[in-house]
Order: sequence, then C-alpha cells, then structure tokens
Amino acid sequence: MSSLAATQADGYYHPPSYFTSNKYKSQSVSQFQNSKGHNQYLQNGVVRFELPFDGFCLHCQNHVGKGTRFNAKKLPCGNYFSTTIWEFRMTCRSCATSTFAIRTDPKNRTFAYVEGIKKKVEEWDTVAAGSAGV
Repeated sequence: MSSLAATQADGYYHPPSYFTSNKYKSQSVSQFQNSKGHNQYLQNGVVRFELPFDGFCLHCQNHVGKGTRFNAKKLPCGNYFSTTIWEFRMTCRSCATSTFAIRTDPKNRTFAYVEGIKKKVEEWDTVAAGSAGV
C-alpha cells in the first residue's frame, strides 16, 4: 500500500489541490542517497574487536589481556579457498605508538598475531596441578 493510500485509510483529509500541486511527491525517492553510511564500519572500516588471547606488546612489553576491546580497522588481506582472511589493525593502549595486526586463520580455525603483539604461551601440567588428566 502506498503512503498516499495509507493516509487516506487513516482518515486524514487532503484537499484536491494537494494532489494537483504534487506536494506529496516533493520528498526524494531515497533520503539517504548521498550518505556515506550509518555506522563506523561503513564510513571508515572500523569495528569493535576483542582480543582472543592474552599477549604482550612488542614495543612497550606490557601485558594486553584476553577480552580487551579495541576500535580496529578491518581489512581483507587474502583468501583461503573461498573464505576471506581478515586483518584487524589497532594501536596499543599503553604506549599508543605500536600497531597490532591480527589475522583470521581459517585453516587452523584461530587468530594469528602477525605484527606488534606476541601471544602469551601458557602451559598447563595436570600432574603438577594435582588434577586428574583426561
């Protein structure tokens, strides 16, 4: 149902001069025609990214915890078969000079810390902890 029919169905009265003057057609077809986008990703390629693993900044040597959120630039950097490999670029919160680069790794189903950050390696020994190993 067009907007014209909807206003008539709602019981609003419009005199015949309203329709002959084409005032109801004055709004453009798309009011967002020259818009750059409605969110940060469409405008700048920026997304909210949460670190999947603990790591260390290679510039300031500070610990960056798992789950820390950053505004990251999201860029496609390749393909693995038909899956897009994405790269996320962000700056360190502590030193604000180092840039981290993290890529998706669809082959191993994980994320790869590529540049500016080193993954924290934690080893868990079930015998030393006194828990039953499965």
